[in-house]
Amino acid sequence: YPVLIPALAVGAYLAQGSWRTQQTVEQAEAQPEQAQALMIQGMVAKLAARLKENPDDLEGWSKLGRSYSVLGRYAESAEAYAKANALAKNSKPELLTAEAEALAMANDHHLDGKPTLLLAQALKVAPDDAHALWFSGLAAAQANDYKTAEQHWRHLHKQDLPANFRAARQRRTDTRHKRRTPRPKPLQQGPNHNPHT
Repeated sequence: YPVLIPALAVGAYLAQGSWRTQQTVEQAEAQPEQAQALMIQGMVAKLAARLKENPDDLEGWSKLGRSYSVLGRYAESAEAYAKANALAKNSKPELLTAEAEALAMANDHHLDGKPTLLLAQALKVAPDDAHALWFSGLAAAQANDYKTAEQHWRHLHKQDLPANFRAARQRRTDTRHKRRTPRPKPLQQGPNHNPHT
């Protein structure tokens, strides 16, 4: 963290003065992960403030949505992506899918309602979009529409997928295989069986 500590020190000095700066630097050196989180939160706050002055910045709203998502602030992430999608006139599948995912994460992973509509729009714009196909399959499965889910995932299966998608697909296949494979029955032991004889 060679860059993080000096940057944090400058910000702390301007805000708190020299004594508290030293204290903040010591805390950052002792807990670098927390220091990094504080720095990210500060950068996100600055971006949000800048977007208030320039609300037509599509890329800015997209970055803010990603940043909030990284911080686990999914409701705010969805709001930022919604701003980006409005500016893009719902024409970018990656932003539509990102908003759907953020909404789902903010709602205990549920994809029904608006997330499903966003995913449908994403597939309308880009029928082969891998993220949209994956989450559309999940949305259909959550709605117990397994036929549609399988259609989306079969479409996805035909593509040359990134490693993370191949891994997720393999986990799903393995899970289904385990559910379908009958467990071997335990050996039947006679009434006079004695394991010690």
